[in-house]
Amino acid sequence: MIELPEAFNLADQARGVLIGKRITSVTVGRTPHKMAWYYGDQNRFHELLIDRVMDDASNLGGLVELKAGGTNVLFGDGVNLRHHRKGQERPDKHQLLLEFDDGSALSAAVQMYGGMGAFTEGGLDNPYYKVARERPSPLSSDFDDGYFRSILSAPGAGKLSLKALDRKSTRLNSSH
Repeated sequence: MIELPEAFNLADQARGVLIGKRITSVTVGRTPHKMAWYYGDQNRFHELLIDRVMDDASNLGGLVELKAGGTNVLFGDGVNLRHHRKGQERPDKHQLLLEFDDGSALSAAVQMYGGMGAFTEGGLDNPYYKVARERPSPLSSDFDDGYFRSILSAPGAGKLSLKALDRKSTRLNSSH
């Protein structure tokens, strides 16, 4: 599972390595995996990504989102991301491989379970993704004392674990 600090670092690394690269090849599902799922229609990944230029990367909670010319590429739970330099051998097993115009590549391999996807901006109706986009990251200045107190003051908060509390506050306090 990609945890928050790891997603933050992966997005930072992606910004440093991938920005400006044009996608020249897309391979989806080379190694079938029963517990790999795809956000968006995996049959459209090629048309959504080919010839797109990587222009941003960010973390949304435990998700890593890459932007490529109007298409979002999302990686979540259980996805192992690896950057491969020009001439470096690509892994035999992967669920997604993006190759770039400079000869480098990005591979995504699912371990136990995991999700990845490609979709146009606004094209993913996933509750975890939506919440991650709407809520401030605990690593951002928007996650301040006031915001934290609003989570703690949600109705029934005293009876919940911290993880359950955050989920409940997400449903109750949608104005944050």
